[in-house]
Amino acid sequence: MIKEAVENLGGATYHRDIISYIKKKYGSVNENTIRAQITICTVNMPSRVNFPENNNPRKCNSRYDFLYSVGRGEVILYDPSIHGEWEIANIDEKLVVAQRVGSSLYPLEARKKKVKDSKVRIQRAVYCPACMKDVIVKNERSGKCPFCDSKISDLFERELRGFLQHKWNVSLRPKIVRIREVKKSFDFVSDDMNHIGDAKFYKSLDVPAAKWSTIAEYVWLLQFTTARYKFLIFGRDKDVPQRWLNRYRSLIGDVKFYFFDHKSRGLQALT
Repeated sequence: MIKEAVENLGGATYHRDIISYIKKKYGSVNENTIRAQITICTVNMPSRVNFPENNNPRKCNSRYDFLYSVGRGEVILYDPSIHGEWEIANIDEKLVVAQRVGSSLYPLEARKKKVKDSKVRIQRAVYCPACMKDVIVKNERSGKCPFCDSKISDLFERELRGFLQHKWNVSLRPKIVRIREVKKSFDFVSDDMNHIGDAKFYKSLDVPAAKWSTIAEYVWLLQFTTARYKFLIFGRDKDVPQRWLNRYRSLIGDVKFYFFDHKSRGLQALT
C-alpha cells in the first residue's frame, strides 16, 4: 500500500498525503501503522532498525527498501544511482543504517530522545537583517523574528542572494532543476545553469540526523548536475555543516561548502 501510494502521488510526497491516499482507497487504517511502515521502508531512516523487518544486516535492495527521506515527513522513491547505496549494518555490535561509498560505511546516528529537566536552556541569539539586531527566536518551528515577524531564514536567503550576485557577478534565482527523472528546487540557479546551489539556515543539535540526511540528499543531487559551480551555503550555526564534513567529507565530490555570516556579510569556505 505504501509503495502504491507514493507511486500514485508522483514519486515524491509527504507522510500525511500517503496516509490520506491509503485511507481514501482502503478505508479505516491505523495511522500509526502506516507511519511505522513508512519508517520501515525508508533506507536512510536510522530508527528503521528497531522493527523486525530490519533486524538483520543486509544491503538495501529488498521489498522493504523503496523510500528515501528528503526532510521531515517527506519521502521520494529510492534510487541507488542518485541516493547512493545504503545498508543495514552491524558496526561495533550495533545494528545501524549506513551509506556505503566504495569499501567504506558511513552510519547515520539515531535521534536522541529529549529529556525533560528543570535546567534553564540557554538560547542563542540570531541576527535579524530586517531589524538589524540580534534577537531570540522563541518559536523554532516558525523561525520568525519576535519583533518584525519575518522568517529569518527567508531574510538570510535574500541577503545571501544579493551578496553572491555582487561577488560572483551573476544573476541567481530559485528554480526547479530536472536531474534525470528527479525534479529538485534549488535556491540559487544561474540562467546558464553553470551555478547551482542552495541555502541552509540550520540550528545546531546534538544529533542532527534529519539535517544531515537533507545535506546528503543535496550533495548527491548536485553531483548529477552539469553545473560548473555546485555549492551549499549554510547560515546560523557553522557546527552543523562542519560536523557533516568531518564525517562525510569523502562524499562531497566537487560540491563546495560555505558558511555565510549575514551579520558581518562574510563568506567562509568550509573544508
